Amino acid sequence: MFGKFSNRILVPLTLHIVILCSLCVILSLPPVWNTGYRFAMESKLMPYEKKELIMEDALLISGGLWSQESYTEISGKLKAYVLNEKEQRHFEDVRKLLRRAIYVVMASVSLLLLFRKSIAWKVAWIYALIFYAIEGIIFWIWSAVAWRHMFRTLHWWIFQNDSWILPKGSYSLFLYPHSVWQMAGTSIFVAFFIILLIGFILTPKSSATRH
Repeated sequence: MFGKFSNRILVPLTLHIVILCSLCVILSLPPVWNTGYRFAMESKLMPYEKKELIMEDALLISGGLWSQESYTEISGKLKAYVLNEKEQRHFEDVRKLLRRAIYVVMASVSLLLLFRKSIAWKVAWIYALIFYAIEGIIFWIWSAVAWRHMFRTLHWWIFQNDSWILPKGSYSLFLYPHSVWQMAGTSIFVAFFIILLIGFILTPKSSATRH
């Protein structure tokens, strides 16, 4: 049932979707995100008088992604500054995307499990690693040559609206600067590779002959 195209293209791409969406969801969980955020921002907030309040605000905003509370209510609880209307809409959009990511992971994993006996897993993991290397090179070159273009293109593609284009002076732009997203991106990039490598290593050679 599964030929070369499926084992070398469809299954590796599905693995990429599952891993990427899963890592984004895991990274956004408060225990994980809070640890990384403190690591990235604690020293940068030191010069500010309200550093403790700012840190609390940042963690309250990110934690809200996993609550049912509206961002209008969350903004009212912030201690240093407040979120403008566009920021509130943006975080609501991020919350919806995380929920969708969970559904995508569940659907993709279900398909992989359904056809697991027909998949040449060793081949699939090899091609997933190859795609990872190709994607890494493409994004590295793209970010080096035109970082702003890459940033805007990906956000338009992901959100399908302009809620992420925040007005100058928005509290979020101060709370989550480039260094935070660099931390998040690096964590996902490294974890992605480790998962692919483990999947390849732990898959028996016999699974490479299925077709």
